Order: sequence, then C-alpha cells, then structure tokens
Amino acid sequence: MNPASAIGVASSAIAFLEFGAKLISATKAIYDSKDGILPEHTAIEQHYKDLLAPSSNPGTKAIGRAPSPEDIYFQKLSSSFRQDCQAVIDLLNAHRCNEGKRRRRIMGSVKAALKLTGIKGQLREIEERLDKTQKAMQLHVFQQLRQEILGIQVSVVAIQDHGNTLSVRLGDMTVVDNDKNPSLLSENLSSQSKDPSSPSIHDLRTPMNQLSGLMGTLEYLRVESVLASLNYETRKVRHDTIKDAHAKTFEWAFDSNFHLSKWLQSGDGIFWIPGKPGSGKSTLMKFLADNTQTKSLLKEWAGDNELVVARHYFWCSGTLMQKSWDGLLRSLIFDIFRSYPLSIQEACPERWERAGAPGAASTLWTITELTKALRAVAKLKDSSSLRFCFFIDGLDDYDGDHLELCGIFDDLVRGGNFKMCLSSRPWPIFEDGLGNDPSCKLYVQHLTYVDIKTYVAAQLECHPKWKTNNLTERERMEMVEAISWKVDGVFLWVYLVTRPLREGLSNYDTAADLNKRLEHLPGDLEKLFRHLMDSVNIVYQNKMTCFLLAALIDTTPSSSPDAGIYCNMEKELDNPGYALQSCLSQISQASQSNDASDV
Repeated sequence: MNPASAIGVASSAIAFLEFGAKLISATKAIYDSKDGILPEHTAIEQHYKDLLAPSSNPGTKAIGRAPSPEDIYFQKLSSSFRQDCQAVIDLLNAHRCNEGKRRRRIMGSVKAALKLTGIKGQLREIEERLDKTQKAMQLHVFQQLRQEILGIQVSVVAIQDHGNTLSVRLGDMTVVDNDKNPSLLSENLSSQSKDPSSPSIHDLRTPMNQLSGLMGTLEYLRVESVLASLNYETRKVRHDTIKDAHAKTFEWAFDSNFHLSKWLQSGDGIFWIPGKPGSGKSTLMKFLADNTQTKSLLKEWAGDNELVVARHYFWCSGTLMQKSWDGLLRSLIFDIFRSYPLSIQEACPERWERAGAPGAASTLWTITELTKALRAVAKLKDSSSLRFCFFIDGLDDYDGDHLELCGIFDDLVRGGNFKMCLSSRPWPIFEDGLGNDPSCKLYVQHLTYVDIKTYVAAQLECHPKWKTNNLTERERMEMVEAISWKVDGVFLWVYLVTRPLREGLSNYDTAADLNKRLEHLPGDLEKLFRHLMDSVNIVYQNKMTCFLLAALIDTTPSSSPDAGIYCNMEKELDNPGYALQSCLSQISQASQSNDASDV
C-alpha cells in the first residue's frame, strides 16, 4: 500500500475506531461499576450533590429584619441553582444500569452506554445554565461584600473623627495643672466615659476585624482570578512528558567543584547549559528546577530576601503557546504571582481592579500587558528585598527571534535581583549571546559520561540473560564502556541502542555478536532513526506507516496517547471493514435490546 492509500485508510478508520472504542469502553466501565454508571458520571453526580448540600440553605436572610429585594433575588438564584443540580442528578439516575443478572446486565450496560451518549447535549445545556447562575450569584456576593466594606469604612472614618476630637479634648486638659486640680481631671475623664457617642474598645475592634476578614476574602478571590487568567491548558504538559532523571544521575550538578553549584549558591546573571539533541538537557533542567537541593542553594544566594523561582519549557512539538513568547511570559508571571501574590496589585493594577468581576478569569492577556507586567515586577517598590531565579529550557524551540530573546534576557538580569538558568542546542547565535563567560557555561554531553555508564549498566543488568549467556565480567564491562563512549553524551541514543542489545541477549548473542550489533548502529541520531525504521520487518512496515501517520494527525496535548486506538487500527488493517462492522454490531445489539424491553 502506498503512503497516499495509507493516509486514506488511517483517516477513515480513526473516526469509526474512536466511536467503537469509546462505546465498548463505556459499556465495560458501566458493566464493571457498582453503581451501573460511568465513573466520570459518578464523579459528576457527586460533584453536584456536594454543590447541592451547602446551597440548600442560602443563609442570606438577615436576622431581625425582613428580607431585602437583594435577599429575595439571591434566594431565587439559589433555588434555580438547586433545581438544576437536582436535574443533573435525576438525569444520570434515569440512565443508570440496574440489572443484576450477568446476561441482562451486559445488554443493560450497552443500552446505558448508548443512552448516555445521547444525554451529553442535555447535560451540557444544564451545566451552561448552572454556570450562568453561579456567575450571577458570585456577582451578587461581590456587590454585597462591597456594600459591607463601604459601611465599615464609614464606621472607621467616624471612629477616626471621634478619636481626633478626643485628642483635642485631652490636649485641652493638659493645660490644667492636674496636680492642683485632680478633681477636674477626674471629672473630664468621667464625662468622656459617660458620653454615649464615645466608642468602647470593643466598638473599635469589631469593625476592624470585619474589615480585615472581608478584605482578605476579596484579595484571595482576586489572586485566584488573576492566576486563572494566566494559566493555560498545556502549561505543564512539556514538564510532565520529560522523563525523570534516572537514579543516581546528575548528582554531579551539586558538586561544589562544578561551576553550576557555585552559580546557584552565589552567582548572578545567566548560566547557559548547551547540549546536543537528546543529550539530556531537558531532563537536567527538570531535575534542577524540581530539586530541593537547588532551592537550598538558591536560598543561600537570596539570603534574607524573598526567593521566587519560575520555570518554562519550550517545546517545538507542542502547541503554539508552548513555543511562543506569549507562553513564556504567562508561565513565568504565573509562577511569580503564585509565589509572591503581593506583587500582583502593583505589577498589573488594572487587571487587579477587574479581577473581582465575573468573567475576569477568562479575559485574555495581550503580549503588551504581559511584557509590561514582567517589567513592573522588576521595578516593584520592594524589589530590593526580592530575588528571582528562572529556569527556561529549550530556547532553540522558541518560534521567534532568538537574538532578540537573548537580548531581553540580558537586559532583565542587569538589575542584580534576577538570574536565569537557560538551556538550548549549541547554536552559534546562543554561543554569541549567552556563552561568553566560560564559568557560566556547561556542555551537558561533556559531563554525562558517568551518568550514561550508570544508565547503560542498569538497562543491561536487569536483563535475565546478561549474566547467564557466557559473557565474562571483563566482556560485560567492555560492552558498557564501548556504548558509553560511542554515545558521545546523547542520552536518547543510549535509550534507543540498549533495546536492540537487549534483544540480542534474548537471542543468546555472544560478546562478538553484541559488538557487531553495536558497530552497525550509526552514532548520529538522524542516521540511527533511519536505521531503526529500515530494520523493521517488511511485514510490519505498512502498519508502522499508518501508526506514525495517526500519531501525526493526533493533535491532542496528551502525554499518554490512547493505546486502544492503535490496537483497533491494527485490527482494521488486518481486517478491512472491522471498525464499521464493530460499530454496526453494537448498534444492532442495542436496538434489539431496546425492542425486547419495549415488548
């Protein structure tokens, strides 16, 4: 089959496969569940039960007075909210599989799965209505809080005015010689205490406590709103897809003899980590950014100042946000504001003022606004007591002007309270812009020999034939050494190469056979990929082509693709028409079940 035909097969099969796979998966999930409903629907049901509980008593009726029009309006909203919550619960209950016997339960599960696909529209409609009601309730609460705060502010002003009057009276009293006129002093103090307009200590404390509590609630809601507006769906995807460092690797990073450890502890400016593709740059950056020892060293650098750490991972294979200036700024500012929320109001006052309004969290940031916010962070009033460290991985994956990017970073660290750890491929533009100081540069592939040797040994030693196929201890050591030297610091090469060697061990290869396998493997990654693809048996090449095309078509930002799709695609390739027949069979069975139940 030629590539064009393969694309046609892959594209036409995916739609059927997804529906069939989802239907079968839903049927099995319902059959296996105790409640006779999909697990995600159980979670939805519980969510609305939880929402229903506190809303059963809205608590807006004021004590000692008749409800105001605002109270009545809020009660109507609450009643509508409760009704829609109950409607979701009732809708899910109505499509629950309650069959007990095995055969009837199977058919009931299929029927329930089909019906549940039909109520998605109803659920969506109710949830949209709930969302609008919830926003209206939030707006009402914000308005009520505002009125309460204004009332308390009036009380505070009145207390301050009275305090000023009291100060004037006390000042007048100091003119009197209190030693000669003790009775006059006593009389003045007594008149003050009897004055009904004079506030007691309790009167002063209560409104201040109320004001503090309400302001705290509003500020928390505003912080959450600003953070939600900065966050984006794929912000953590690249971080999560980067493999964690293998045990006992990268420990050299914290060795006091290396420049990196010294830079973390007391250095400034930019520390650049260049490396070949697949050399483990991203794994090292993730290791550093997440490691508690990194934070300990940075705290020594920060001293008594507040430490703020932010990170971003560029990814050319990801979404536009993951390789853009927009995504970088949103990631960094999100981490800054989350670590130091006191900076939000000063860094972006307009956004802060709007934060309490409904829909503020969904208001998109412009590039200009993001750039302005980052510059404002660098010029905060208390910036002298703050220290910022950024970890930014994959500068070569940035889709903009790399020279301009280097210039912006250089300007940002000039202030002294910012420093950055950056990684990229060793391109000339980065060598010129970031690599001028040898003490602030570290080529990954020059320092990972021991790490690679540890990884290779671990991968081969865990194979049961490694120590039982007549290889001597010396031959095993030489094999590990040979792989570690040939790899030239590229972790990905090691990961790919150890697999055919493990396959050779399974085939009882001798030391000579294993060495031949190693010699035939290209040292260059691109050539290695070509070698691996060409080495696939011709029987499987058609399937491989379809699977790779399907992976290219799939644009979902998931770090773990659904293996079921590829399993069913293989069945379609082996038996053309499988996807259609499978779906039709399920629909036919469900239809027969419906007819039987109607009778």
